[in-house]
Amino acid sequence: MPFNEDGSLSFFYIDAHEETNGNEVYLFGKVYHKEMQSYLSCTILVRGLERTLFFVPKIKGKARGTLTTEEEDKLLTNVHTELEEIRKRRFKEIPRFRSKGVKRKYCFEMPIPHGEHRMLKVKYPSQYPPLPLGLTGNTFEAVFGA
Repeated sequence: MPFNEDGSLSFFYIDAHEETNGNEVYLFGKVYHKEMQSYLSCTILVRGLERTLFFVPKIKGKARGTLTTEEEDKLLTNVHTELEEIRKRRFKEIPRFRSKGVKRKYCFEMPIPHGEHRMLKVKYPSQYPPLPLGLTGNTFEAVFGA
């Protein structure tokens, strides 16, 4: 492999494929080989990835951006509690989640004001199935990354 001096690989990504077990991702691309002065096809196998999801809490009675830190923390705790209940009831094959509150910027098509928002970041091993698209609950209105 034509590794750089620092041990990294300059890889030009073209496509990816996830195996059905969800624990392996194949990256397809090109690497430049200096001695041959040419780009060569390359496949990289990545194992042990984690799924990363972002849950947007529902806000009732107040506008986004006007909540105190304590109110936002309470919303994220409620999302985490409901998510644990959903996991135990509907997704028993997923043994556990790791989660924490984070700030992320949003600027897409959902009816959420553009800008920075607090969300619950959830991670779990990719060997377990992805959560379904469009999943919502009583305490969260959207999931990004499902």
